[in-house]
Amino acid sequence: MARRRVLVVMLVIMAFLLRLYGNFSRNAENIRPSAARDFRPRVNGASETWRWLTMVCCCAVPGADRVPVGITLWVPSCPIMTA
Repeated sequence: MARRRVLVVMLVIMAFLLRLYGNFSRNAENIRPSAARDFRPRVNGASETWRWLTMVCCCAVPGADRVPVGITLWVPSCPIMTA
């Protein structure tokens, strides 16, 4: 009975999303994209912060898979664990 209820809820959610997609796609031809000649990029002060944040993330993500191994090696050597 619970599986049937989950299935019905998922079907209702999918029907809602399909209806929403239909509304968006029907009205898509009324929206005109802006021309490339109107585009003027602005320089803001946050670019330096984003550059450093991106660099930190790019350096930290490859090392993230080593964290569980380091914890596994460190925990047995804790004084609380050896007592």
